[in-house]
Order: sequence, then structure tokens, then C-alpha cells
Amino acid sequence: MIGSILLAAYLLLARQGDLLNGFTSSTQLGGLQLEIALAGFCLSPLPARLMHNSMTVDDKPRGDFSDTGDMKETEYSKASIYSILYGIYRDAGEVVSEKGVPYEFTFNTWGITPGPNDKRFYEANDPQLYGKAAYSGLATLPAVHEYRMEHGGNQYPLQILEIGSGTGAGANLISSRILKNARYTALDMQAAGTATCRRKHSWDPVKGRGNVTCVHAPKGVTTSSPVIDQNGHKMPSASMDIVIVCETHIAAENLGAEEEAIFAEIYRVLKPGGLFLWGNALPSRLWAVAPAHLAAQGFEQLSSNNVTAAAVRARDLDAPRVNAFVESLREKYFVFRQLGHDHVCAKAAEMLVKNFYRHPGTALYLTMVSGFDSYFHMAFKKVERPPWWDDNDLTKFLPPAKTHRDLYSSRTTNPDGR
Repeated sequence: MIGSILLAAYLLLARQGDLLNGFTSSTQLGGLQLEIALAGFCLSPLPARLMHNSMTVDDKPRGDFSDTGDMKETEYSKASIYSILYGIYRDAGEVVSEKGVPYEFTFNTWGITPGPNDKRFYEANDPQLYGKAAYSGLATLPAVHEYRMEHGGNQYPLQILEIGSGTGAGANLISSRILKNARYTALDMQAAGTATCRRKHSWDPVKGRGNVTCVHAPKGVTTSSPVIDQNGHKMPSASMDIVIVCETHIAAENLGAEEEAIFAEIYRVLKPGGLFLWGNALPSRLWAVAPAHLAAQGFEQLSSNNVTAAAVRARDLDAPRVNAFVESLREKYFVFRQLGHDHVCAKAAEMLVKNFYRHPGTALYLTMVSGFDSYFHMAFKKVERPPWWDDNDLTKFLPPAKTHRDLYSSRTTNPDGR
């Protein structure tokens, strides 16, 4: 009897231990569930596989997992990774930065160093300064100011949609501090992220929160899953002034059918002349051709700012905070306390977390330093679609009128990052 119970417990732990693929976008993990998942991870063969570099990317000079945390995109599910991270953020509660400032980890962004005009939106010692700067950099682009002036000035109640809003922290920053009076729909496929959005950022004028509506879209935005509102209904066409995509897992490797479907939905929900603001660190080759893909869908590019240098500086300056956060997790969870910091499981977990944050020395950090990845802020305007556009064909690619090199050089500004 006891043996059967122990076997059943072991099987449960082993199943829960697949942190890379074991959870869905609807998973919400509490404290005990996280303890079980992390214990299962340590009992499974996965940490050893990772540390022996059997899941490392081939033919890319980004080092081995044991040194840089490098691993293949096909080895993990983004839904599972985000479910774990959002669960840990909530379970960790209020932590203390390396500067002694308490905060709750809600900006799940790499971020950039702030520009001189953005610093008015947050304190200099704000632990999540760089994540906030990623959002303020988009919300203060000249195209946004010009659009507001064309529609009645700063009092105009902008309708904003963010696709991939995470915890809604950026939504709250923009609607409460930067674009006041905006009505902001924060849409994310992760139930755990949306739960935090509702808990911390749903509209509450007494607490100084912006007008944010948090929406869980478990299927995301795909060819068969349109943008939805808070009631689960298809969002009306031509209803949004601005759509934001900030550091969301879109076009991580390719511009394919999924990305084309997202672009098509963005076009559908935007008002004529509405703005699409896009910021992320992606392979430089994708940024080179992205404007052509969007032009084929009916977007005119208004600006393109290369802020890669600011993103690298942010990761360098943010390293002490990330180190402090990782150390707090080691002390919080039982399995790490028991096994010790030098155990293969603890080391594998540390590399997973730090690479996700593009921590200095990790694979994703090195991709930015080397130029393989670039961090851009781009603004696009909805215009008329080309006459040959076919709504039923979302996988086509526009025959390039220019070479990739021409597209990259002619549309890029601010190459020093600021």
C-alpha cells in the first residue's frame, strides 16, 4: 500500500516536473503546486539533460546551456514557461530589490534604458524602471502625439488594445501616467497573467489605476481565433485607435502564418489611420523584412528606432536586481533549500530564468550584443490595403521591391540606441 502511494506520488511529481511543456495557457499555479512542480523538475531527468547540453541550439555560436542557458525553441512551450513564471511572480509576492526597494515582479520585460523625456513617468530607483521604459518608449513616439492632436488633443479618450499584455503592468503605466483618459484593453492568453492584471491593474480611480480592462484569450490571436472583448465576443472592427505589441512572443524565429494572422487582426480592429506600435528584441533579419509584410497588409511605416544599445545597457544595469530575485527564489522553495545551490537542478533552473531575462552572459543576451538580434520600436499607420489583397490568403509574402539590406538601411534611425 505504502509502495503504491509512493509510486503514485513519484509519477505525479515526474509529470508536474516538465516545466518546459507540462502546463497550458489556462494553468494557474499556487504555492503548493509550484513546490510540487519544482520538486518534480528536480526528480526528473530534465535538469541533467539540460546541463549536458543535449537541448542546445546547433550551429549557432551562443554557447552551451550549462554556460549560457541556450536551448532550442522547439524544446519548450511558451504557454508552459509563462504559466510557471507568472505563478512564481505571484507566489513570491513583494520582494526587495538590491537597492532595498520593495516591489512585486509584474513587468515581465527586458526593457531599455529610459530616454530623457521618459524619466518623468517613474522614480530613478524604481526596480522595474527598464520594463517601464520599454512601454513609455512606445507610448511617447511622435506618431502617438500627432494622432492625438489630430483627434482633439490630450483629452481625447484613446481606445488602446495590447496583444500579449502579461500582467497588465504596462497597460496601467500607459493609461494612468502617460496617455491619461485612455481606455485600455489588456489581452493575454495566459490565465495567470490576466489574474494578476485583474488583481493589481483593473480600473480603480481610488487607487490611481488607469482605465484597464483585463481579458483572458486562451487561444491567443490566430487565424481561427480573433481578438475578443471582456465578454468573449469578437472585438468590433475599426474600434481601436492604437494597438500595442510590446515584447510579446511573436515572430521569435519566423514571420509565418501565425504572425500574418495577428497582423490581419490588428488591421481589422484598428480605425482608419489608427496606429500599430511594435517593440521587441527579435532576429535582425526579421526586422529587415517586417515592414514589407506589414505593407502588404495595408500598413504604412511611420518610424523605426533601433534601441538595441539601450536594451543591452538595461540588461547590464538590471543584473543586480535579477541576481537578488533568483537568490530569493532559492531561499523560498523547499527543494532548492534542501538540495543546495550547487545541485544540478538548482543550476539548471537558474540558467533557465536568467536566459529568459537576457541576463549578461546568457545566450539571448549574446544575440543582442552580437547583432543577431536587434531591439526596435516601430510605428505603423493603417492605410488602404493593396488592390490585390485577398482576405482568405494570410500566408502569402509580398515580393520584395527592395533587398533586405535596402529595407533595413532605409527605414532605420537612431542606430546608437537613443
